[in-house]
Amino acid sequence: MLTFKHAGVLAITLAATFMSSAARADNASPVGVWKNIDDVSGKPRALIRITESNGILRGTVVKVFPGPDEDQNPKCGECEGARKNAPIVGL
Repeated sequence: MLTFKHAGVLAITLAATFMSSAARADNASPVGVWKNIDDVSGKPRALIRITESNGILRGTVVKVFPGPDEDQNPKCGECEGARKNAPIVGL
């Protein structure tokens, strides 16, 4: 099962958002809030907001849905630099 403690969690989450279903107004644009679904359990794992500014897309984790046995406020232990041990929400 994918957890937020694995290496590259943000990259995996963002990549998975582009493959998951989402409700959005403009079908030609990825801009909006996407629900990340766990491949194994089929349950929601996170909500990611995709924004665009000056032609650059940016994803931000706005909410996580950790399991009952997982950290309820997960941190990015695998991140480097200023993001090391930062809360996943907001990354």
